[in-house]
Amino acid sequence: MKVRIQSFDLDDTPLSEPSALENVYVDPQKKEALFPMPLSRFNSGNGTTLLYPVYNWIPLQGIRNYEVEVLNTNAVSPAQEASDGQLLERGRSTGFDWYDDEAHYAPYTMYWRVRAVDEKGTPLSQFCPPQPMTVDPDADYEVGTLGDSISHGGGDLSYSPSDFAYSYQYYLPFDSINLSQSGDTSEATLERFDRDVLPFHPRYLIIMTGSNSLRGWISGESVIQDLKGIKEKCEENEITPIFMTLPPVNPANIKRAFDEPTAEGWREEMDKVNSWIRSLPWYIDLGTQFDETQDLPTQYALDGLHLNFRGKRLMARAITDQWAGIMEKIKAAKEKEEE
Repeated sequence: MKVRIQSFDLDDTPLSEPSALENVYVDPQKKEALFPMPLSRFNSGNGTTLLYPVYNWIPLQGIRNYEVEVLNTNAVSPAQEASDGQLLERGRSTGFDWYDDEAHYAPYTMYWRVRAVDEKGTPLSQFCPPQPMTVDPDADYEVGTLGDSISHGGGDLSYSPSDFAYSYQYYLPFDSINLSQSGDTSEATLERFDRDVLPFHPRYLIIMTGSNSLRGWISGESVIQDLKGIKEKCEENEITPIFMTLPPVNPANIKRAFDEPTAEGWREEMDKVNSWIRSLPWYIDLGTQFDETQDLPTQYALDGLHLNFRGKRLMARAITDQWAGIMEKIKAAKEKEEE
């Protein structure tokens, strides 16, 4: 067989010439166990520990349906379902990934695996080998990150939060635990704070949430009230909150990618939120990297919202450049309190 690759934009306009033809060799005499090839590699570098995992795999040819198991052990058979005592969660998905909406953490190594099934759930392959993931609440993470899909990770439509090149945390010079969840509004982030943040007791919490609220006709004042609630919860639990200003969005690209409208006046409402954040003693200013008077450029987010690897690198640059100064301000404030 031969294969070649060509890139396209959202309008199916070619962005590159087709690549040269490459040979692909398939040996029909070679008998191997059939299973989807897992791609997600958690705990593999800075920012690669997710409270809400996303599992990715290479799908089998012609098969759309998959079953994922999350396990408390790797002592399982590839040809059989896990027993109730081994199983933490079981889910179904189509395509090549599954966004887990259940938080997973434990003081031991957990595992995930995937197999192909038909529409009725009948197995069409073995499970892949169990893949490890560690989310230990006692691991003493100094820094946590909290927010919506922009902080959860992913971008350019096809890349998920387990494609870590699309996570700003991956480019930071220090490790962090990702406590974000895709789809969050500022209200949802506040609502799950006790459940998802407190078990990890981070010393510092980088917070960015509200984009989904503002583009969905929620006022800036309402978002600010949610952020104030998050701030209060941090301070009550001896966590230092470090808010990050919101980058702009691109309504035209959001419409093209998701067929979703964006609230009129979103920029004015976002300005209110960012002005409040900039009134705090310390914060991370993404305005150093993104022009807030302009729509988010397509080169940084194909879908107008989820920053790609270029955008995530700029976010990481802003954090890295400003981190030492923020730490100095926090230290000075604490010394003043102790006087």
